[in-house]
Amino acid sequence: GFKLSSLSKLAETRSPSNRNISLAHYFTDQVDADTKLSEFFKDFSAVHTSKVVDLKQVRSNFNVLRREVQQVISNIPQADPIFVVVFESWSTDALRKLTSFESSIDKADSSFKDLVSYFAEAPTTPSTDFFSGISDFHLTIQQCRIESKKRREEE
Repeated sequence: GFKLSSLSKLAETRSPSNRNISLAHYFTDQVDADTKLSEFFKDFSAVHTSKVVDLKQVRSNFNVLRREVQQVISNIPQADPIFVVVFESWSTDALRKLTSFESSIDKADSSFKDLVSYFAEAPTTPSTDFFSGISDFHLTIQQCRIESKKRREEE
């Protein structure tokens, strides 16, 4: 892997013969020229929304929800018998969904740790910072693609 911060260097590294062309421009030209890589840029579509999801906050919010559901469940026996039947069914379904959601959070955490490791970033890197870096790279690449296309049309 490589450090995510190195992606921003692509746009900063300029051609000595034409200061308007960066390594990012060259990269986009190479990707656009290869039909096998043409789908590369489409893979970034979810990154822009991912940068606002804080995995630690998701876990924290989940823990609050779980505690509140468990509190409701612990009060079911004291409820009116009519409500007990309804809430016992609800509690079974709620616990099943909480378990499933917790499993999804665990998987997301594990996948994110692997991803951060792959990019040689610190394991404590917040998900918002990580995905913001990728999102910024994607926006830079999109701008370079536009500039390269305009440059080719002018040539």
